[in-house]
Parts: sequence; structure tokens; C-alpha cells
Amino acid sequence: MKTARTLHLSRLAAATLLLAASASAMAQSQEYRRGYDQGYRDGMAAAQGGGRGGRGGHDQGRFRIEIERADYGVREGFCDARPAVTQALARGGNFSITAGNQLCGDPAPRKRKRLTVTYRCGDGEVQRGQADEGDALTLNCR
Repeated sequence: MKTARTLHLSRLAAATLLLAASASAMAQSQEYRRGYDQGYRDGMAAAQGGGRGGRGGHDQGRFRIEIERADYGVREGFCDARPAVTQALARGGNFSITAGNQLCGDPAPRKRKRLTVTYRCGDGEVQRGQADEGDALTLNCR
């Protein structure tokens, strides 16, 4: 009888060990997947928006305009206009963007809004440009 019980406990211990090992492997697999997915997202953001750290950028002569932040709206409500500003820069031309609801929607209906863009030229100092709704904002690297 003692032998059967020992055999049963050995099988139970082996099953518990196998279960623990598979749980650990599954956790590692999930962590790998999260890392893979984050790497994919970062790569796509870099391919679409360019720039370092997920910021959008575009070359202007020998300088690269790096969009740090782009907000459109008023204090009571604003939206992230960085994707639209980055796309406008990627199209090239005169680096002029018209402030309007086409950037990221209307974050504050019936209120006059403003586009505020914080950017760098290459590794230079942070610069800021602003334009009221309906006006054009031109980003310059001097």
C-alpha cells in the first residue's frame, strides 16, 4: 500500500512541476508577445511619422523639423493635432499648416480655437508657433 501511495505522490509532484513549468513558459511567451507588439507599434510610428521617440519630423534644408507637441483648441477643450501636422510636413512644400477643425475635429464647438505647435530644428532649442483658427502657421528653422 505504501508503494502505491508513494507512486501516486510522485506522479502528483511531477504533474505539479509540469504545470508550474508550463505556466512560467506561458508567462514568458505573453511577455515576449507584448514586447513584440510594442516593437511593431514603435516601428510603424517611426515609419509613418518619422523622428526619434515617436515624434514626427521632416527635413527642411539641412535641419530636421521635429514635432514635439501640437494642440488645437482652447483651454476648456483641445485635441492632439500632432498626427495631422506631421502628415502636412511629410507632404513637403512650404511647411505651412492651416489651423482648423480638419486637424483633429472640433474640440470646443462655437469657440475660436488656436493651433499651438512645439517643435525643434534638428537638435536645436525648442520653438513654438501659434495660429488662430482659419490662419496659417509656418514652421521655420532659422
